[in-house]
Amino acid sequence: MIRAALYARYSTDKQSEDSIVDQLRVCEQLCAREGFEVVARFSDAAISGGTANRPGYQELLTAARSRVFDVIVAEDSSRLWRELSEQWRALKELLDLNIHVVGHGIDTRRDESKLLLSVTGAAAEAYRDEISRRTRRGLEGRARAARPTGGRAYGYVSSKDSPSGHMEVHATQAETVRAIFQWFADGKSPRWIAGELNRLKVPSPGAAWQRTTRRRDGKWVVSAIHGVASKGTGILNNEKYIGRMTWGRLKWQRGAADSSRRIPARATTELVVHIDERLRIVPQELWERVKRRQLAVARTYAASQGSHRPKAHRPAAHLLSGEIKCPECAGSFSVVSARKYGCTTHHNGGPAACRFDLKLSRHDTEEAVLELLQRELLSPEAVRVFMAGYQAELARARRQSRREGKPAKASTAAIAKYDAAIATLRAQLKAGTLPEEVALDAIAATERRRQAAQQATEAKAERQGAEVVHMLPATAETLSRSLELAVRDRDFLRPDEIAEAKIGLRELLGGTPMRIERLADGRVGLRVRISPQALLIAASGGVDNVVAGACYTMFRSPSESV
Repeated sequence: MIRAALYARYSTDKQSEDSIVDQLRVCEQLCAREGFEVVARFSDAAISGGTANRPGYQELLTAARSRVFDVIVAEDSSRLWRELSEQWRALKELLDLNIHVVGHGIDTRRDESKLLLSVTGAAAEAYRDEISRRTRRGLEGRARAARPTGGRAYGYVSSKDSPSGHMEVHATQAETVRAIFQWFADGKSPRWIAGELNRLKVPSPGAAWQRTTRRRDGKWVVSAIHGVASKGTGILNNEKYIGRMTWGRLKWQRGAADSSRRIPARATTELVVHIDERLRIVPQELWERVKRRQLAVARTYAASQGSHRPKAHRPAAHLLSGEIKCPECAGSFSVVSARKYGCTTHHNGGPAACRFDLKLSRHDTEEAVLELLQRELLSPEAVRVFMAGYQAELARARRQSRREGKPAKASTAAIAKYDAAIATLRAQLKAGTLPEEVALDAIAATERRRQAAQQATEAKAERQGAEVVHMLPATAETLSRSLELAVRDRDFLRPDEIAEAKIGLRELLGGTPMRIERLADGRVGLRVRISPQALLIAASGGVDNVVAGACYTMFRSPSESV
């Protein structure tokens, strides 16, 4: 019996949840016709097929890798994918696992399936792009007719939530907007303003949003105040507050590889502007005072920076920026003064945003982290222990594989076709469709080819293992030297040199941020989670096989040190 997994999905929260039930019913009917046994069901509600970041879809792929089923059944290919690159990436992986996809207009068991999938996949992606184009065209038409185009702005009730069906001024938030403008015009800094709003417990613009990321605490941060003047972002730059409604300044487009991401881009259409004094919150005189002060601040800053004025979106200029998490608010630590790391939420939003005001010495913290990594992982002594354990683990894994008669992980996909061919020949022998002598000869020949393929793969793995062992000391020395340079010459390195050192550091930490802890003796420590697997992957050039996957027993679970 062929085991089948069902998958269903619908795109937006405007669609009925019954869609999932209906799709699964269609899939079950298809399984009944084909004689499949349904062993699992997966679904995603209100998520676009243009992204792979779907919980149900990822669970489906995880189960496929564990060979829980033999075929995936969906109503049609667009339920699984609406993005071509992910479609072909996933299909290749599934076919290597000998798992097929079946649905209306799709059946990878047939030779013509690739051609049909190319057509249907391109059509699904084109349909998604066409919907986007039509939506933007409709919004432009509404903007030219001075009608609501959606979206939310602090200080207003959106047309969707307003009883009149038109955008209205939110009285309470409007008072806050006027206070922000008045404070700034009177000489207060955006950082002071954010701290004062948090002290007064004023909810931030995003306090009521259904966020899925970290900032769910409803606190003000400095960027919400000053924004970017050229893009019209931030409270102080929003022209809505003087009744000037502008549409088309920015275009938020879906990410090409992941439609769940929204990427801002400058719009190619002309701006659509209309004035609505009914929506004015800030008096013109106060608006102009704020603009004059912003211009003066910008000129003073430019003069102080001279030719070394930093560029926007520059990479972090310090080794541990973003690598330490605040224990209070889970925000990132970065350099908040000349020689100190501190919580950016506290720094930008004041004590009411985050109470954790501890500052870490930049010099002492970087030195301590470097010393720990060099002692535990990058020193010649640590590398020798690691190499010995790595070789022992490789030998143990191969002995166990031979004892159990299982192929090495790296060779599973390579010899899967031989396993399938042998199974087919045995079935034909049992059914009597092939003469016994012919079938037995063919099975013996296929098994010899299978054994030769497995031996070749294992020999390649042994060669790669030897190369990794040979490269480990040099790799550890390179990483150690890069980190040491970033600490020793921290004030003289170029941004790209710091960025390269940060990549190596992040890999050695396994992408896990360091955590601040209070120690029993009253001191402060960092809990550092070391990931030696990064050293293996760097030494092997990123080869994803049994060589890069086998690790020394003591390093299987990343160790922690304070």
